[in-house]
Amino acid sequence: MLIGIVITRIYESSLPLLEKYAVTRAESAVAETVCDAAAQLGLSDISNFELPGNGGLEGVISDAGKLNRLRSEALRRISDDLDNNRIRVSIPLGSLCGSPVLSGSGPPLTAYFDGCTAVSADFVYDNTPVGVNSGCCIISMRVTVRSTLVFPKGKTSDVDVNVDIPVERIIITSKIR
Repeated sequence: MLIGIVITRIYESSLPLLEKYAVTRAESAVAETVCDAAAQLGLSDISNFELPGNGGLEGVISDAGKLNRLRSEALRRISDDLDNNRIRVSIPLGSLCGSPVLSGSGPPLTAYFDGCTAVSADFVYDNTPVGVNSGCCIISMRVTVRSTLVFPKGKTSDVDVNVDIPVERIIITSKIR
């Protein structure tokens, strides 16, 4: 009886940690899915430069078709992974006790994502100076996933997974005049 009470207390106190771990695992899975989609679609050279010929740079033009193909394929794959419960997290109960002696032992607590209620992706451009007459333009896909995380004993938690995944990095240098 006493062991059951202790295990229940450990379980209840470990749910926030399990949720954080599950969200981190989902962020990694989302980033991996986007990178795999980009590699399988063979997307490279998403952007081109507009050079006026005087050594300057007028603009960076991105290929909207390539970006939209990447967005739609990535969103489809992320939705499929979540809808098919492919993103699961298991942590041995002993690892959540805080004791090095119990770490890695005990029955696993498993949580999984029960589908997704919303998945969206937008592209974000960030231009950062990197020195004299140089800059770095980073195109990232910002993915937001809203899902329900299901814990043992039927407890649930609505979670948001937000990830920025760099899609292309362009270093821009110009001549000093």
